[in-house]
Amino acid sequence: MKNMLKKNLKLLLKKDLLKIMLIALIISLLIIFVILFNAIHRNNYQNIFKQHKSVNELLFKHKNNGTLNPADINYIDYWMTFKYINTLFDLPNNYLKDSFGIANSKYPNISLSKYSATIKINRAVFVDEIKRAVGAYLEANKVK
Repeated sequence: MKNMLKKNLKLLLKKDLLKIMLIALIISLLIIFVILFNAIHRNNYQNIFKQHKSVNELLFKHKNNGTLNPADINYIDYWMTFKYINTLFDLPNNYLKDSFGIANSKYPNISLSKYSATIKINRAVFVDEIKRAVGAYLEANKVK
């Protein structure tokens, strides 16, 4: 009887030890997951900042010097809205709308990416067309 109790006690201890080890493993994995998630999240923000750093420089230039010049059209990117581009390059509000025959009710508050998707045109091609149109406006209006 005594031996039987010892065996049962050992089995219970082994089961409890396995449960404790399993819980410790799960907690360890959760901690690792949180650490990795934070590292990835922080890295993405740094990459986003690096991507838009040039745009921040452009905004600073715009604020200090007034209008931008034709060379600055290379800063135009898919995430920008028509309103943002109009403001940045001092375009008339309907210049791009009229140039491209835009009838979307969300104009000028729609991004180039979203608009290009609605008209089913390649985003990069559409951004290049916008750059050409803005450049043509700046050239025609002798912005240097």
